[in-house]
Amino acid sequence: MLVLNPHLLLLPFLFLLGFANADWKLSISYANGKQITAHGFRNSGCEVLAISNSPVATFYLEGNINVDTVAFYTDTMCTAGEYKRGTGSTNVSPDKYFKAYKTW
Repeated sequence: MLVLNPHLLLLPFLFLLGFANADWKLSISYANGKQITAHGFRNSGCEVLAISNSPVATFYLEGNINVDTVAFYTDTMCTAGEYKRGTGSTNVSPDKYFKAYKTW
């Protein structure tokens, strides 16, 4: 008689859950040619951008099960000038200056 350990039955499920919950990724390209990236698993909260002296030209958000939206702000408190988009590539036209972002 074959007896399976119930804990072994959870391993494939946890393995697949790991693939379904991969990190979200954000890539930001600036008008001056510089690029920065960010990633995470859950909502980011308000994050100050490392570059704010050049306008954002394009960005790309690859979401996950927790994150499918990014918003950029013109202040560092994430309260002013919201520019919100979903997953995929976005051309910012005309290029805009942002100081912070949030993902959710």
